[in-house]
Amino acid sequence: MNIIISCIFIVQWKEIGAALGTAVAWIIGSGFIMNWYYSRRIGLDIKKFWLEILSMAKCGIPLIVFGVLMQHVIEKSSLCVYFIFIILFAVLYAILLYFFGMKKTERITIKRQVIAKLKR
Repeated sequence: MNIIISCIFIVQWKEIGAALGTAVAWIIGSGFIMNWYYSRRIGLDIKKFWLEILSMAKCGIPLIVFGVLMQHVIEKSSLCVYFIFIILFAVLYAILLYFFGMKKTERITIKRQVIAKLKR
């Protein structure tokens, strides 16, 4: 499906058409067909699944804002500053995911594992 859609789009939009064709094929295949299959054939509650995914996705908005702001602040030629940015980004992501993306039971599991590691 990807090849067919991409070939059609490449004629009109060249490289962008190839990327667009891949995106369309992925949305159709992974987005619609697989969700239909999981819902009808396996019996998963797809609506509940996507609501949980969206609850984790709300961590992404502050990360995007942080990333865009840091692009204007960091010096692009400094490798050291770039690695510090990566570390700050990862720490911010972990904190946001812990507080806003995890369920209470998941947070308890993480706490137990961290405490067990610290006691060693």
